[in-house]
Amino acid sequence: MAVGPFPPGFVAGVKLAPVLAEIGVILLMFGVGMHCSARDLLAARSVAVPGAVAQIAMATLLGIGTALFWGCSLEAGIVFGLALLVASMVENSPKIA
Repeated sequence: MAVGPFPPGFVAGVKLAPVLAEIGVILLMFGVGMHCSARDLLAARSVAVPGAVAQIAMATLLGIGTALFWGCSLEAGIVFGLALLVASMVENSPKIA
């Protein structure tokens, strides 16, 4: 409510809030990308590659299982799992300075 289009005492444009939210997500993804360097990623590859493969498998399987539990198709489960994967990778990405 404090950040949304209807805070008390002020009425903002309802059509502007989703646009600002998308811009915020774009800036967040850009900031995460700017903190990663190739040298740091290569130094951590012995941990990063197995961890990434495990995270890809777990998120996708979790999405497939959840979608099948909700009665959706396998294809919808794969898409849902990959969406979870992208969201969890951005959430768990370390700050490499």
